[in-house]
Amino acid sequence: MPISSRGIDQGWEVKTAAVLTKEIADLRPLKGYTHVHVLAVGDTEKYGANRNGDGFSGYWNAKNHVKFVKSGRVHKNHKNKDPATAVGQIKLSAHNPNMGRIELVMALDNNKCAQELSDYEAGRDLGVSMGCRVAYDVCSICEHKAPNPSQYCVHAKTAMGRILEDGRQVYVDNPDPDYFEQSLVGRPADRCGYAFRKVAEDLSDGRIVSSVDLFKSAGLWVPHHILAEEMTKKAQCRLSILQKLAEIEKEIETTLTPVDSRLADNLPDEALSDDDIAIAQSKGEDSLEQTFDAMGKAKVMLPLRDFLKLINRNGHFDVEDVAPAVSQQLPGCFGRMLDDDPIGACENGLFDSSGGVLPQSISRMVNGLIPSLGMGSGPLGRRVSITIIRSKPENKMACVPKVYDSDPVIKGLANLYAGYKLSFITNHGDDDPVLTRAAVLHHYR
Repeated sequence: MPISSRGIDQGWEVKTAAVLTKEIADLRPLKGYTHVHVLAVGDTEKYGANRNGDGFSGYWNAKNHVKFVKSGRVHKNHKNKDPATAVGQIKLSAHNPNMGRIELVMALDNNKCAQELSDYEAGRDLGVSMGCRVAYDVCSICEHKAPNPSQYCVHAKTAMGRILEDGRQVYVDNPDPDYFEQSLVGRPADRCGYAFRKVAEDLSDGRIVSSVDLFKSAGLWVPHHILAEEMTKKAQCRLSILQKLAEIEKEIETTLTPVDSRLADNLPDEALSDDDIAIAQSKGEDSLEQTFDAMGKAKVMLPLRDFLKLINRNGHFDVEDVAPAVSQQLPGCFGRMLDDDPIGACENGLFDSSGGVLPQSISRMVNGLIPSLGMGSGPLGRRVSITIIRSKPENKMACVPKVYDSDPVIKGLANLYAGYKLSFITNHGDDDPVLTRAAVLHHYR
């Protein structure tokens, strides 16, 4: 601001980035409603694509923001098929060219949104997420047009969100979006808090498919020390370890040391025999809990295939069929857990110690696995030493591009295995840096 002997030049005292200023000033109270000014959609040119891999250009945002007001409804959590479920109205819209975003003013029903408004008054974020329909989206790399996710190109299917070596980001652009609603959500998709989400429509049958079903969004990023205040002490411990595991993932993906290669070379792909599995499953869930407990105390960490064999007690899936696909989901899985749902990942009690006296058959079986699967300094150290003495070639690890499968079974099994390792380290190995690193390294073999 230019300053002279008379003070600040008054002509510069203007907020050039503001929109809806006059319209908001002219608003009159609406009985039973509270008006809220929100940031709805960011221009791709300013903010990049959202975490679902969706982009919305400034051109179309400037042209189509008025569709918010034409549809005019506010819902909760995108339950938007029935107009009767609306909890508010969209009164005003504008595209802010300086800030590169769509801004809205919503009128929220004080009764239907009592909890959200109370939380907002208490200083908590009020998350919002938009809904839109598009005829097709366009790959940012090859410009392939896809009317639905099943027709995505290889970039959108396997590398959504990645930054390529030439600096381009893989995402899908959404031309001519038909913005038809705004929802109140607990955890919106945008890390910056400017919440938005696409709802893509298959125009042939009118079916609406949320992109969150394809790429699970983390939503509004909340500092982890704030999350920890809402957690139990056990969950706080899990959160701390989850952060460590996510940091190790970043280190491994950046620089893989010879020590990492030696360590990874001594992490077998599978070791359980049919007899071992029969013992672990002999009494159903009770014997499985005892087996996981005993393995944890002995620091016997299961490889993916052995883990899948144990939990597949009723034969719900074919281990040989799903294992390769599940293994592709494991690189970066702890970072995604930390971003997507840290409270859910850290509060669940799966694979926690069950206590009690172990049957001798399980104790003997677990003790027999220690030489090959034991992650304590003794058995692991011996395996590494033997590898060095025999001059066995180092395991050549490569951080392959991450591939995200939309199959809920594959994603569910990958999340369950990652949760198993998180519980394993929380219960039995949080003070062992070698074990913690090995738990991550096994995902990058």
